[in-house]
Amino acid sequence: MVPGITFANAVLSTNAGITQFMETRQRGVGRLALGAHGMTPNEGVLGDMGWATFEGREAKSKLRYENRVRKLEDKRWARKVLSYIYLKNVDTRWRKRTRKLASKYLTKSKDEKKSIKKQVEESETDGWRSRMEGKNALGPYRERKKHIAKESFYDNSPGSALLFEARTGMLRTKTHYQKFQHGTSTRCEFCQGEETTAHVILECRGLHPGPREGTEMWRALGFGNEEGEVDSEAVEVTKARLNCWWKRKFINGYK
Repeated sequence: MVPGITFANAVLSTNAGITQFMETRQRGVGRLALGAHGMTPNEGVLGDMGWATFEGREAKSKLRYENRVRKLEDKRWARKVLSYIYLKNVDTRWRKRTRKLASKYLTKSKDEKKSIKKQVEESETDGWRSRMEGKNALGPYRERKKHIAKESFYDNSPGSALLFEARTGMLRTKTHYQKFQHGTSTRCEFCQGEETTAHVILECRGLHPGPREGTEMWRALGFGNEEGEVDSEAVEVTKARLNCWWKRKFINGYK
């Protein structure tokens, strides 16, 4: 689907409204694939699906195309046209858009040997991390998730969907609801502890399977270590516990 939508991106100029529409739709599809509710942050969806933005794809296409044309022999028509619009200062929609994309995605790198693709990807990552700065719920996610990359542990199960909520700080625990519904009890129905994300994943003895002793929160949430290795067993336990918690929560009918 995406290759069809982005076909001829290198030479066509779409308006900002269409690009924004596609960005919104892509995030919606990502939430659907992850099983996430609508309040989960956009940065988590892009980060865990491993997707580039449509603007980032457009930047790669246009900037690489312009670079290729510049390297053509002067007698080639494409090279002649490019030279003409720059020498005569013809401000076409394509030139304006390409200039804007170059300013946004190519100015941050001082290494001229880096490919345009690499520079755009680095700028996208920087922008993605910058957008997370003002979102408190994404604190642990921002600290541990270093790159936009697809995660392999999502499997379309209820536990998998809840894992994504937990990773992005939006698991619907009682303490989460209390932020919007003051006076709501935060006591866990199964052990009377305070129902936080950490409690559900690591502490509550009323859920099956029982918590793994010594497991750190970041491991349980599927974040990798310094070598990028993920504790798959810990993740599977987390998904099972979240699934158990959600089923019992739904059956008991509490919020």
